[in-house]
Amino acid sequence: MLQNKKAPHHGNGVEAENCINSKEHSSKIIFGQPSKRLLVLEHLLDGDSITPKFALENFGLMSLSSRICELRQDGFFINTILVEVEDAFGRRSRVAEYSIPEEFLEEARELEKSNYSNKLKQGVIPDY
Repeated sequence: MLQNKKAPHHGNGVEAENCINSKEHSSKIIFGQPSKRLLVLEHLLDGDSITPKFALENFGLMSLSSRICELRQDGFFINTILVEVEDAFGRRSRVAEYSIPEEFLEEARELEKSNYSNKLKQGVIPDY
């Protein structure tokens, strides 16, 4: 089952279970907009990967790693790879790219269908 699998992480030694934001906020729809966590989840469930730059440009999200950590805590298996990018000055660096592996997409969609998004929208599941 998806929830029993340990979510992968890279290099920093922090397991997904230990990623806890000190402030809990309920996930409320503000002006008809879904939470940032739900936007990230829906993007991943479409089979697409996401980077911090994409999250910032498309969702106005500056803390993608925190939202990914929360989704992992909620039972979603999300893979992290480091991809090399070039900045405007030609310097190379590596950034995290997150995705749900294809073999886990169907399980993730089932978990989401089990009212995850409705619970998140209603504030039953805390959103950070």
